Amino acid sequence: MKYWISLFVLALSLSAGAQKIKVKGDVGTIDGATICQFADDPATRGSFYVKDTQGSEMLYYKWVFFQELNLNYFEVYRPDDLSNILFEEQATTGFKKAMLTRFHQSGVISKDGLNDEKLDQFAQKLGKDFSRRREEWQNRR
Repeated sequence: MKYWISLFVLALSLSAGAQKIKVKGDVGTIDGATICQFADDPATRGSFYVKDTQGSEMLYYKWVFFQELNLNYFEVYRPDDLSNILFEEQATTGFKKAMLTRFHQSGVISKDGLNDEKLDQFAQKLGKDFSRRREEWQNRR
């Protein structure tokens, strides 16, 4: 359900003449202005940091693939608190651009950087559905 709502919001924003959001290489831009950078984590395959324009880490995306349930998603953390998952998101093609679009529309990220209050609200809305599904499956075994 969250996937379809996210897809609907993305389609609506694109059709309504939204700002031009691009991810080219490891740089995210809005209307040509750099908003963030993406840096792969060499220690964990598929995982990456979202950094502000000064190179400070804002978020950490840890890629998770749980084969038994065919779950392919990201756990999202604050880089200074890797023991506390903020929320989880489905891993898909074009993920970084979709993520940046949703963050920008929600006020989480802007040219001024990361808004912690908006991030907390965003995290509460998305939740941790993938972890819940994994735990339910493990408890049934």
